[in-house]
Amino acid sequence: PVERRIPTPESYEVKTYDNARHLVEAARGPIAVANCVCRQTKDLQQQSCSFTDLRETCLQIGGDHARQYVEMGIGRYITKVEAFTILSRAEQAGLVLQPENSKKPEAICCCCGDCCGLLSAVQKHPRPVELYASNYYAEVDSELCIGCGTCVERCQLKAMFLDKGKSVVNTDRCIGCGNCVVTCQQHATGLRKKSREFVPPENKNSMFRKIVVAKKANRTAHTPI
Repeated sequence: PVERRIPTPESYEVKTYDNARHLVEAARGPIAVANCVCRQTKDLQQQSCSFTDLRETCLQIGGDHARQYVEMGIGRYITKVEAFTILSRAEQAGLVLQPENSKKPEAICCCCGDCCGLLSAVQKHPRPVELYASNYYAEVDSELCIGCGTCVERCQLKAMFLDKGKSVVNTDRCIGCGNCVVTCQQHATGLRKKSREFVPPENKNSMFRKIVVAKKANRTAHTPI
């Protein structure tokens, strides 16, 4: 999530896989960026994104992954400083950072509910939190909140709403992206770490093995007797 307003930082450690900038800093080998294929698709359909005019937002931070994108002609090499700039612009635009689901992701997407196939689908679910591997949720200090509604407008999952002039978080919908925190002028919103921590797979191969095992178990559980 965004690196803002995480309460009592001395009480727990923010893991490296929860820190997008650390993932970029620790990247071994070249880094590349490519256009977001989701926004390009919407552009072709004349349904351009309402959140941002940014297109180069798909970061490849795994060396081989970055080289593959460049060799295919769909990406270009960038420096870490350029990657940090892209993350900052995405943050200000209210995009959700979505790295691959592992401790050592090879890519980080900057997504919106307008264009992203994943986010637009998850928006339709009554409890998006069940579909996301997230260790944080948003929290609002009602004493500081003035009910400006900025956080409500920025929330991609419609997890924020106004009640009696104050922002409230629907924790069934909150995925802890931190978009509500970035532009809160009153510093009323913050991120709180969940009591139970999710630890992602070690790498992409481990992630795929976990998915296959889960699918096999699900098929077995639903096989008629």
